[in-house]
Amino acid sequence: MQRPFIMPSQISAEQIRLIASDIDGTLLNEEHQISEATISYLRQLNEKYAHIPFVLATGKSLHGASHVLRHLDFLDSSYGIFVNGAVVLTKKNSRMASSHSSLPLKEHHSIDGYYVCHEQPMEDIDSNWLLSYILKFNVPAVIYHYNKLISFSDPDSHPENIRLINSLAKFHEPEIEYITESRSYSGKSRLQVIQDIQSGTFKIHKIIFFAEPERKSELMNHIAEQAGFSSLKAQWIPTQPEMLEVQHTKTSKSQAIQFLCKLFGIEMDHVIAFGDGTNDEEMIRDVGLGVAMGNAVQEIMSIADAVTKTNDEHGVVDFLNQLFPCY
Repeated sequence: MQRPFIMPSQISAEQIRLIASDIDGTLLNEEHQISEATISYLRQLNEKYAHIPFVLATGKSLHGASHVLRHLDFLDSSYGIFVNGAVVLTKKNSRMASSHSSLPLKEHHSIDGYYVCHEQPMEDIDSNWLLSYILKFNVPAVIYHYNKLISFSDPDSHPENIRLINSLAKFHEPEIEYITESRSYSGKSRLQVIQDIQSGTFKIHKIIFFAEPERKSELMNHIAEQAGFSSLKAQWIPTQPEMLEVQHTKTSKSQAIQFLCKLFGIEMDHVIAFGDGTNDEEMIRDVGLGVAMGNAVQEIMSIADAVTKTNDEHGVVDFLNQLFPCY
């Protein structure tokens, strides 16, 4: 049953202590760009309400979100939720991060000016099962390791796999490093990378399997049968039509927001979150005010507390400006 929608006029802005927003289909328009109107509003929001962190919560890697972060480098909030919540990063030497002296920074995992402060990789045994499946059946798949994307598909011998994998390009993700018998990764051979995954020294944060939309169900069933998926601590996240994302069952944007809430000393009830896709479901459901975009899928519409305009109509800005007037 759909919740009765809340209007911005029914909300007290004083209740909001953190703002989280998805990127694709939410903060970005259908051309995968952030508009000047959105940038202008967020700049003013940051100046007038600097005490309220604005946090990006995305399925992308840090690199995939970098074109957005460059436009929003004025934000005082130094935290970002990436890879659907599997990785939470904070800027090095940021004012906000330095105020949290107990923050468990993993300095050996420094990524392009950020530290890893929270992560939820897949279980080693699950990574091994799925890796074995990928290698045995030569299915097109991309493995996320922090800010790196790798694939064991061979571009020369399996161009059909590469055609599917290339659908990631529109999301600004980093260039995929193909590891084959003749192509190494960071000076390591294909066998050495496989051994690193098997030993748990190479952590997997997400795997994307690729298939034509009409064959996704067939692929899911085959993985379930061959890899014993039901026994794994892993979950399906059906996002794009040609993609099947697999992550740890504890991974979600909601879990990452809960980590930040504990860090900031606030409750989830004081968080507002914007989203449009199935990977936003837990976040929209669990925060105090979950807002679906006007272009959101029905599953998100049905659990949201409120609905705003579409991403092409600057829905995030339109809703926030009614709570936090900036122009």
